[in-house]
Amino acid sequence: MKFYIYKFLIYFFLKNEILFLSLRDASFKSIVISFYNYIFKKRIIKLEGGIGDLVYNLIILQRLLANEKYKKYFFICYYPDGSKEQVLDKNNHSLGSLRLMKDQKNKVINFRKELIDIIIKKNERLAFKGIDLKKINGESWFPDNFWILNYPNPNFSEFNTNFFEKITNNNSTEKINKIIRSENNQYILTLHLRRSAKNIISLSNLVSKYKNKINKNIKFIILGSNEHDNIPLNKIEFEYISILDSYTKGYNTIDIINVIKSSNFFIGGRGGFELISWYANIPTINFFDNRGFREINNNFFPINIINSNKYPESLIDKENYDEEKTLKTLITFINNDK
Repeated sequence: MKFYIYKFLIYFFLKNEILFLSLRDASFKSIVISFYNYIFKKRIIKLEGGIGDLVYNLIILQRLLANEKYKKYFFICYYPDGSKEQVLDKNNHSLGSLRLMKDQKNKVINFRKELIDIIIKKNERLAFKGIDLKKINGESWFPDNFWILNYPNPNFSEFNTNFFEKITNNNSTEKINKIIRSENNQYILTLHLRRSAKNIISLSNLVSKYKNKINKNIKFIILGSNEHDNIPLNKIEFEYISILDSYTKGYNTIDIINVIKSSNFFIGGRGGFELISWYANIPTINFFDNRGFREINNNFFPINIINSNKYPESLIDKENYDEEKTLKTLITFINNDK
């Protein structure tokens, strides 16, 4: 009997185009709860993952709120609240596993709430709550198959309207101008030292070594979390401005995104800031691992956005590339970049 009910509910969801249910959470209990919520016009959503996941989720949420089909729905969105102390694993680079950020006053900061408050306007059909997500039975907006089902046509215009335009503010701009001072012939090279930190540092060391072949004054800025990741700072052979552990220096996530947007070039690994660099259309090199290429196939990193980047070799397989060739291509690009 249970099998037939289960089969009917799955058919019902597909028939009614309710594809937001995570296949990872497709237990009998979660299917029944989702059916109950459908009847009573509710969407219980778990906002999992890191910065990139959250930004996409908030864009999709704005799509749903504007969709005539869901005009009578009430959306309850839960996100990790950061109230639990956690054991840090510096080898786990994922922001999807909750990481506590602390500011200059040692106050715990939740970057998710920070982004939600800025991006999403108050709406009587929408509520957000921080909680331990394990306590919630809801739609998990995080699995690999989620993006290709629910965000099939990502584009620059929508990303700009529903994200970039909302994070632009004078307070952040003033803070960023203190870091990126306009100088003659200055070229800002921003490095995100998280995943692929060794590859990024090695390439940047060579850029610094051969700076006499570059017709611009390279200024390095490094981003990342020395508290959460094993960053080999002792391997760096160039001068740089550090915004590591940015909250402790008075810079929040919005400020860091605006640093990326204000850069001339960005070099990173695989993650939310890397996704943002591509959407901002900043000349970019991102070193990808196997999971990164899988996420391209699942549309988290849209190949059309990557291929349209100003830098011709924007995506690099960190396990299989020619560093000398990459260096030559990068120097040539910087010399010709206007």
